[in-house]
Amino acid sequence: EGFVFELVAEDDQGSSEGGAAVANKFAADASVAAIAGHIFSGATAAAIPIYDKVGYPMMSPSATNPALTEQGSAVFHRNAFTDSVQGQFAAEYLYNTLGVMTLAVMHDGGDYGQGLAQIVSDTFEGLGGEVVAFEAITPGEADYSAPLAALAAHSPEALYFGGYNAEAAVLTNQMGQSGLGDAIFFGCDGSFGADYLEKTGPNGEGAYATTLIPPD
Repeated sequence: EGFVFELVAEDDQGSSEGGAAVANKFAADASVAAIAGHIFSGATAAAIPIYDKVGYPMMSPSATNPALTEQGSAVFHRNAFTDSVQGQFAAEYLYNTLGVMTLAVMHDGGDYGQGLAQIVSDTFEGLGGEVVAFEAITPGEADYSAPLAALAAHSPEALYFGGYNAEAAVLTNQMGQSGLGDAIFFGCDGSFGADYLEKTGPNGEGAYATTLIPPD
């Protein structure tokens, strides 16, 4: 006879703690066959060793931190690009295509955002550009005008942000009032999407982001 599969969804809240909690719950369930996920790099990193112990294969569609496939896991797989590729392309596009010479870099301090921001920063400098600032913000806040104003003092031609759409939208909406109205906003696959566009409206016009190639 054949098998009947059921898709069971759990919310790891995109955090390391949540990823471990969900992984432990699934690992204790002998009826689980495989894991479709996790989604965020931080949650995925916390979940991998737990699934390794029980031998549950996992396939992430979106966890892009390069280190995830460098840990020697026997169960982790992904079908997304890594941030080594994404960060390099973003830096090259900023420097070679947009002609940006001075770049400010911000990130949310997470495994994904900070790691990606570092790759962009290193690659951009390697190309000959100048990174005038590399700063972290606290996720979940509604006002980033102070850190943006501090960046504006360096007069960057563009602002690169490694992180997710909620913070990216706030940053974009406050760039004008913080002295960065002429700077280009450049995001990533964590900020790309309809939610960012809905939250930024006209402020999001002219923004850039990297993302996976859409399916045909």
